[in-house]
Amino acid sequence: MGQQPGQGQQLSGHEFPTKTHLPPETRRGSIELLNQALVDTTDLLTQVKFAHWNVRGENFFQLHELFEELAEELEEHADEIAERATSLGGQAMATTRIAAATSRLPEMRTDAIRGTEYVELVAERVAIHDANLSAALQAATANEDLDTADLLNEISREVGRYRWFLEAHFITQPTGSEGSVGQQPGIGDQQPEMSGQQPRTSSQQPEMGGQQFGMSEQQPGMGGSQPGMGASQSGMGEPQPGIGESQSGMGGQQSTQQQPPTGVQQMQPPSMDAQVGGEQQQPRQQSDHQRSSY
Repeated sequence: MGQQPGQGQQLSGHEFPTKTHLPPETRRGSIELLNQALVDTTDLLTQVKFAHWNVRGENFFQLHELFEELAEELEEHADEIAERATSLGGQAMATTRIAAATSRLPEMRTDAIRGTEYVELVAERVAIHDANLSAALQAATANEDLDTADLLNEISREVGRYRWFLEAHFITQPTGSEGSVGQQPGIGDQQPEMSGQQPRTSSQQPEMGGQQFGMSEQQPGMGGSQPGMGASQSGMGEPQPGIGESQSGMGGQQSTQQQPPTGVQQMQPPSMDAQVGGEQQQPRQQSDHQRSSY
């Protein structure tokens, strides 16, 4: 069976002579980084294919196609990483057994059935792979192998895009959703307070309206004082009846004119009777005139 990397052998393999401008130590470091990324990519590829084959339930067809697309993308990544390792004079170390022994990804669950379960499982492993690629990118940059760093940067960007595709299926709250969701009702609670102030202003309006009613009540009182003033001119010392009769309006004032307490009001009925009497006497005079004519 030979030596396996899982038993302590580094992921470097054989070295071949090359005319590259990179120093030997830089090449060895980059080949090791690339082979580690290669076995992780190979392991993730098989796990995504497992999800592609076995997903069921809601959104089956969409997830079936998404997992297939991701598997094809990972296969291209594995080919690009392996070619970069061999171009540096190294050996691509990524058989299925080597990947199973040296991969940094957790094993795929075999009891998952529904699509949501597979989305979470694949998204978790894609996120780990993305973080490992970012760390390899930083190491290659520090090792001054900019071409390897550029390749890892491009692959990491593509892996991050699929991580987003997967996470968008089940992450629906912002970061710190408990705190942010708690703050949103707080903001909404301020609106009832503001709306509560509006009824207070509206409650003040009835008070102002009450003052208006009070003023209107004073107006009848002023109107009622006129009879009192009229009564005082006539010698009566009781200006209060106008106030008591202010609620009856103008009709109350007419009723006070019919009462005979004052001297002025006593003179009005006879004058009216005199007019009536005069009207009654006119026919008598006419009748006398008619007799004289006869």
